[in-house]
Amino acid sequence: MVVGFQLDDATALNLLWSEFNPRCVPPWNPESERKDFERKVTQARGTPGKKPSGWLLDEFGLRSGEDAMANIVAGNRHAEALLARFKGAKPGEYVPIDDSDSLGRAPFPVNLFPARFADYCMESAESMTVCPSFFGLPMLAVAGVAMGNAWRLSLKKGFVVPPILWVALVARSGGNKTAPIKQVKAPLDNMVQIANLEDAMWNPQGIIDVGDATTEMTIQLLQENERGLLMFRDELAGWAGAFDAYKRAGAGGDQQKWIEFWGAGPYRMHRKTGNERVFIPAAAVTILGGMQPKILQQCFDPGKFDSGLVPRILVTCPPPRRGRWTEAAVSDRATEVWADALMWLRTRPFVGLDTRIGCDKGQYIPRVLEFDPLAKDIYIDFHNRMEKVVDEASNDYVRAFAAKAQQNAGRMCLIHRGLWLAEHPDAALDGPVTVDSITAGTEWMEWCLAEQMRVYGFAAEQYAHEQANALADLIRSKWNGKATMRDISRSNNRKFKNNDDAVRAVQPLIAFGLARWLEQNKEIELI
Repeated sequence: MVVGFQLDDATALNLLWSEFNPRCVPPWNPESERKDFERKVTQARGTPGKKPSGWLLDEFGLRSGEDAMANIVAGNRHAEALLARFKGAKPGEYVPIDDSDSLGRAPFPVNLFPARFADYCMESAESMTVCPSFFGLPMLAVAGVAMGNAWRLSLKKGFVVPPILWVALVARSGGNKTAPIKQVKAPLDNMVQIANLEDAMWNPQGIIDVGDATTEMTIQLLQENERGLLMFRDELAGWAGAFDAYKRAGAGGDQQKWIEFWGAGPYRMHRKTGNERVFIPAAAVTILGGMQPKILQQCFDPGKFDSGLVPRILVTCPPPRRGRWTEAAVSDRATEVWADALMWLRTRPFVGLDTRIGCDKGQYIPRVLEFDPLAKDIYIDFHNRMEKVVDEASNDYVRAFAAKAQQNAGRMCLIHRGLWLAEHPDAALDGPVTVDSITAGTEWMEWCLAEQMRVYGFAAEQYAHEQANALADLIRSKWNGKATMRDISRSNNRKFKNNDDAVRAVQPLIAFGLARWLEQNKEIELI
């Protein structure tokens, strides 16, 4: 009652005495044993449990979507605590925080993988002394790459999702972000022998890992690879940061192109110069890489939400761990199991070729899987819970993350089904997607949603601090610590188009205690 329903002490004690105590044999004595009950309530609040605070409210639909999301986010206190730990630690310094620490971060649910792949994930994480999420999320992304455009999942008639994920591992320099990704994706470098292909005509192969490629080169490579691509970057800051530079160069539209690549749908480009026309039936690009917390805050500023770019990126940012020597290593058998699974997924053919499509080569037809009835009910329940969050949230960030969670859960479900089929190669490829897969997809997504909110929470707050400090420096140097909204607006009329823009810009200074109003919405003074 105390944890599951988030009851206050008085309500919990009253219910214990009125509803629970009469069933006890013999009943507790309210006079002499009340202290024991009060002690148990206090202990319940302080004892870590496997389920989050308020879980019964969510299970019985007694809490609004925004309240539930607020619990997932874990509040500003957690974000501040996380920032303080990162900020206070020197490079290479050990920060003693467990994976399931006071910040409310749940362990990554490795057990949702089919058994052999769960073993590979845990062995790999132990061998590199990293959080299992540093292997789990890349495994999902890379398995999705191997499945590629040959697979789709129908969420309902006319709406299918691809096995495409965007994943960023967030850690400080030296946090071992790159090695797990390289290990997980290494089997993609193995050549596919023609002899291993069933229906070779319907099973085109090509480059998968494009590495550091420009947007224009990525488009060219997509024309040559019908199954889709993987872009791996040691530091995704270069990928995200290039958007603004590209826009300044006069071309523009980079973010929108990449959002289309996440959707894995048709891509069309027409240019007047040279009468160039490009049509890609299924432009699918998985993105996988690392990100430093400070760079995350610089690259993924709140403005990126306008395009929908950030909510599509699944992140994991475990607390820093002590680097230690270990003799643990991934067994040859586990490595072989993972490599064989990726090769098996890569060599499953499309189901046909539609030559009527408007490009020279036609369009390869994917294998479209369907839910079984029980699995469909679970997905509908998850979808409706996310819709409730979207409808009730007053925060645009919460709304954006929850909206993308609906699709990403379906994508993860499809990837789980692919891995399950790789473990059971004699099963029917076109068989229905079962409860195990949709349960894995939705639970993985719920974990990712909590992590997105937590990680973006500290990045957005740090970004706001930096913007506020920059404006305070301007007011200090240009107007000797006092400025009117007219002064601020005139200082940069492109950024602050009017008085209202200036007021919005100075609000964080007030909130962070850097300034105070001399005259409301007209003039401020630095403190």
